Amino acid sequence: MTKNIFLSFIFIISPFLHLSAESDHSFSSNKVIFYLIRHGQTDWNVEKRIQGQLPVVLNEIGRQQAAAKGALLQEIPFDACYSSDLPRAYETAQIITQNRDLEVRAESRIRERHRGKWQGHLEIEYSAAPQEDKMDTETDPMMCERIFHFLNEIVKKHQNETVLIVTHEQVIGNIVKELLHLDCHAVEIAVQHTGALLLEYCDGQLKIKELNGIVLP
Repeated sequence: MTKNIFLSFIFIISPFLHLSAESDHSFSSNKVIFYLIRHGQTDWNVEKRIQGQLPVVLNEIGRQQAAAKGALLQEIPFDACYSSDLPRAYETAQIITQNRDLEVRAESRIRERHRGKWQGHLEIEYSAAPQEDKMDTETDPMMCERIFHFLNEIVKKHQNETVLIVTHEQVIGNIVKELLHLDCHAVEIAVQHTGALLLEYCDGQLKIKELNGIVLP
């Protein structure tokens, strides 16, 4: 049976979002606020080198960005914090929450896209390669499957709570594309380091409430 989530996004009211029963993107009835934050900068970001799911750490600018985001969010009463288990995200989460009595829980389902054999290579090399050499890259549907399973679990675990999630550019981008019905093949969502996506889930509706440092096409 098809599940429906109605999305309102600032000035845009989208059509119903259809999520298949097979992918189990259903949500229970309660209110949850999600703050999704991209990790801080790494040296590989500066080099435009593909990180994927490799354990790349923050650079000093990235740590400063995380500290600044923590200060900006200091008045938000988070009830829980989850982070991708990759070091660049996990350290960002630790810095953001360093003055809170809040455990950072590592979660593999909100990792960055796996880029197969291209991890560690420059983006320009990947762009120049023929499509048949990119077949081991994780697809958008594969990413959405694991991401929305995670969000569904959070909704069930954290009813009427506010949850901080520190993750990656293409995780946030895929959530936005899925909710706005954007063409996953033709559209890329740019997310600045420590850029934020604020979502509200309430009474069966998932709404994008705010974008910060996120550029839509």
